[in-house]
Amino acid sequence: MANGEFDSVLKGAPSLGHDKDDVNIWYYNGTPAACTFVNLDFVMGEVWPKVDAPDLLVSGPNVGQNLGGFLYTLSGTMGATTAAVGRGVPAIAFSAGSNGGQRSYKDVKNPTSAGLDDPATISANLTVRFVQQLIANTPQGDRLLPLGYGISVNYPDITSFQDNKCIDPPFIRTRMTGGAYSTKAIYDNSSGTFSGENILGVGLNTCINGNCSLRGETDVALKGCETAVTIFSVDYDAPDGAETSKIEERLRPLVSSGSTAGNNDVSFIGFDGSLNARADQSDRQVLTRPRRRVTKAREDGEGNGFLCGERVDRVGGMK
Repeated sequence: MANGEFDSVLKGAPSLGHDKDDVNIWYYNGTPAACTFVNLDFVMGEVWPKVDAPDLLVSGPNVGQNLGGFLYTLSGTMGATTAAVGRGVPAIAFSAGSNGGQRSYKDVKNPTSAGLDDPATISANLTVRFVQQLIANTPQGDRLLPLGYGISVNYPDITSFQDNKCIDPPFIRTRMTGGAYSTKAIYDNSSGTFSGENILGVGLNTCINGNCSLRGETDVALKGCETAVTIFSVDYDAPDGAETSKIEERLRPLVSSGSTAGNNDVSFIGFDGSLNARADQSDRQVLTRPRRRVTKAREDGEGNGFLCGERVDRVGGMK
């Protein structure tokens, strides 16, 4: 048994507790998604006993971008975010470039040898600016993000160790597909082990839903000085269209229609989060066409911020 990374948690410490140098930093010995649940179901009650739910969960910024649909399913940063969104909590994942490496916030030095802010500090400041923008444009009392929606933000490599070529990357609306990578397993005969190699995933880059005219986040974040901003929803199943109809035809008669039309005993979640146990036909028509209502709701939101394990008000690292 050894101390945690950067000695932030000492050997033999309990699974849940505080950073040894700062009681405002909580840790949990689990996955990022598990940290989200522990935060929502325990830590919040300890810190804010009168608050039922956070207005916003911020995951990151972590070291290394999380680009494309493949990493959407693997990334711990995204896992913490989607866990919160699934629980009805607005959440944003922030992923930074890998330059500077994995460091403790205590090791961040400002300025760099180029006389500029450290890349970690710049990423943290960009994160604060993004969150403040969302809050400022949200009417008082509204949710920051509609139910089921989250945002993934990927920064490019910040160049402030060397120069000022990329220290203020503009935020660009993107989608996950488009230039996204999957992984190919490469076998090494001499060692008998495998390594991974990035390859373009044909399936990953097939646009099925949403705005197919948007640029892919991988190309945006890796091929210039721009920040990729992808709005996503956790309801990414049951696509509609000609290709889905082909699959349905091939499965008949084994698989019957799963439509809820005519069934008044089906439960639906309303746009305000309320559970309607017996939705009438007019409700059902609205709920099966959420895109129009959700597009309008993107302008809605709510106030304060809550950060899972990390607080970005100390630039350059956790607080």
